[in-house]
Amino acid sequence: MRAISDLQHFTLVTRTLGRLRQITAVVARHGLAQYSETRRGSKRSRVGDASTETDKQVTQAARRFRHLLEELGPTFVKFGQILSTRGDLLPPGFARELTDLQDQVSPLPADVIRATIEDALGAPVTTLFRSFEDTPIASASIAQVHKAITLDGIEVAVKVQRPNIRSTMLGDLDILR
Repeated sequence: MRAISDLQHFTLVTRTLGRLRQITAVVARHGLAQYSETRRGSKRSRVGDASTETDKQVTQAARRFRHLLEELGPTFVKFGQILSTRGDLLPPGFARELTDLQDQVSPLPADVIRATIEDALGAPVTTLFRSFEDTPIASASIAQVHKAITLDGIEVAVKVQRPNIRSTMLGDLDILR
């Protein structure tokens, strides 16, 4: 019994460390660590203080932050969605930028979406629908929605969950614990 428990713990730690490495790399790539270091020496208490930062700098930082959350995945996008509703915690430029996370998250490529549908339903999209729009009408943290027409001519909205969403979110929640 002890060996199984140790193996489960080792698996959790290994998965967590791998994800932490990914998170660190994404933060570095988006330049937010540098932005944070630059701000650390200032006496301001909030991002976006007009006395030292221009609107353009705040807008660029907010956009980088949104892209960072998108790249980190659904758990972080959910966090951004929550933050977007808290104008009291963020300067207006950040809150506005994060509202795009409500329904304008960068969509997955069409081939990934089609493969996800085909894996779930066991048949090619072309045999399931008369037509299927590759460009989503909405894209959010957990899923995106595509227009389609069924074989019998009915217009439908097809909601496709992002691949590996469960394992990704569980891994992120392990880190947050």
